[in-house]
This record gives sequence, C-alpha cells and structure tokens, in this order.
Amino acid sequence: MSRAKAVVAAIQDTALFARATLASPGAVGAIIPSSRFSGRSMAEAAKASAGCSVLELGAGTGAFTKAFLSAGIAPSDMVLVERDLRFMHLLRKLAVGAEVLGDDAFALAEQWAADGRTFDIIVSGLPFLNFPEKDALRLRDNLLRCLAPEGRIVQITYGRKSPIPLDVSADGSFEVGALTAQKVDIVWRNLPPAHIWLYHLN
Repeated sequence: MSRAKAVVAAIQDTALFARATLASPGAVGAIIPSSRFSGRSMAEAAKASAGCSVLELGAGTGAFTKAFLSAGIAPSDMVLVERDLRFMHLLRKLAVGAEVLGDDAFALAEQWAADGRTFDIIVSGLPFLNFPEKDALRLRDNLLRCLAPEGRIVQITYGRKSPIPLDVSADGSFEVGALTAQKVDIVWRNLPPAHIWLYHLN
C-alpha cells in the first residue's frame, strides 16, 4: 500500500472509530484507533509466529490483526471478536478466512472455557478498567482457562497499572501467584501512549 493510500485508510478508520466511540463510549477503550506501532509491539510481546492460534478480543479496525498477520499468523488460525458491525465488515476484508464473531466476549470466553477450547495467544483491546470488578475477574478467569500450555495474553491499556485484575477470584479458584503479569513496553507513537502488558500462567 502506498503512503497516500495508507494515510487515507488511517483517516477512514479514525472516522469510523470516532462514530463507534460516540455511539457506545463505555465499550471503546481509546479515543482513536491504536497505531501500527502498538500492533507491532503486541505481536512481538506475544512471540507470534506461523502456526500459533490467536484469539483477538475487541479487534476494532484491525490494527493488531494486521500486525499478527505480518508476523506470519494465518487468517485461518485467528478468531476475531468484535461487536460493532462496521468493524466486523472491515475485519472480514482484512483477514479473509478468519473467524469473525460479533458475540459478547464475556459469554464466548465462558463457553470456550467450559468446552476446553484453547488458544496459544490471546490479544485484548478490551477496556478492562471500565468493567465492574466482578465482571473483569470472571472474564480474566475464563480467558486463563482458554490458554494453551505456555500460552500468553497480551493486553493494551492507557494507564500505568495492570488492566487485568490480579486479585483472587471470588470463588477462590485462582491464586495471584499462579499468574505472571509484566509491563513489557510503552508505545509512545500512539495516542495516547499505550502500555503493553504480558500475562502467562506459571
């Protein structure tokens, strides 16, 4: 893609993102789409490579999707979850062959955890800090159950603290010591600057 076309695409994505934010401000965690630099950082933190299965939550306009495709992930190995119909249309064109779902991430994670479905990498753009604590804990626990052995969760946020809660589950099924949480990067070439966190089970 030429530089001029890339600029036009970025402007179109930003306009679409702004409309989605105005329509549902609590469901969108940023003010404009994440930059390609953030996507690249996410893919590097996840150690993405061909053959990995990837679940992306809150895929938006596809900034992270593009980075994971560039890292060698096949669309057929990707599950993209995005509730906005306009974003879903973009994602289906961007990653032809990927499974693009418009269902609720909370319900999907619970179902996959119950079914034993796992992924090597879970990429999240969900605004965890906007969720009620009990909902964030429930989602975290189900996502951890969806991790393949040595799997990794990569999460973007715009604050300094861990966006995924590190508290013990309400039912006592999860212990904080079982999870390693590490801030691996701050992407300054993002508006606002993005903090990239990596999580994995010990």
